Amino acid sequence: MEVEKFFHAYDIRGLIVDGLNENFYYILGKSLVKFLKSKTLVVGYDIRPDSKVFSQSLIRGITESGCNVINIGEIPTEQLYFVTGSDLNFDGGVVITASHNPAGWNGAKIVGKGSSAISKTSGLFEIRNFMIINEFTLSRNPGSEEIRNYYPQFKEKILSVLKGVSIPKI
Repeated sequence: MEVEKFFHAYDIRGLIVDGLNENFYYILGKSLVKFLKSKTLVVGYDIRPDSKVFSQSLIRGITESGCNVINIGEIPTEQLYFVTGSDLNFDGGVVITASHNPAGWNGAKIVGKGSSAISKTSGLFEIRNFMIINEFTLSRNPGSEEIRNYYPQFKEKILSVLKGVSIPKI
């Protein structure tokens, strides 16, 4: 699998027709668990229909590797940072998103424990290398998936930051 073209300085992104597909995300899930040595990861996805499908493949790769998943569903990227930064019981997280790119694109943003950035200088290319080697063993004890809604806490945090700020009507 040719994965190098999808890995950039701060994220993963590319065209779906170029191979950013369900198999890519499945192997990404296995690679994340191996790199982060994780027990629990948070997974979310953006509004694109492909993102939800890809998240299911990612979750399968993660859980087959023996890691638990907290599935926070369809979210803005910032909510992943909030959730992984608020609960240090999580070893990191992924949001499947094409960010600002047009239809036909997708990708992922990855963080470690405490919402620490995973970039080319802090492990993103090591994750890429695990994907290239693609040698994984199935865990005898697969992880579980739990669906949680963090939107109320996220909204409360955002509103607390904006308290007292006057927002003009347009």
